Amino acid sequence: MHFNNKALKKLKWKEVQRSFFVNGLEPPCWATFQRWCIGKTEPSITQVTILKDMLQVDYDFFVKKT
Repeated sequence: MHFNNKALKKLKWKEVQRSFFVNGLEPPCWATFQRWCIGKTEPSITQVTILKDMLQVDYDFFVKKT
């Protein structure tokens, strides 16, 4: 399975930062977020859960089956 990075294009960096703080996690740095958006790296399961909740989508939306 691979992360569907196209879903992140709907999010803004400040929204991601705020959501991670609210959930008690340190947000990823801006460069890491950019690497997620272009598909060079993938977030962890915990990070995907927060992003999924932000976009109000199912987990399957974020995961591309290979």
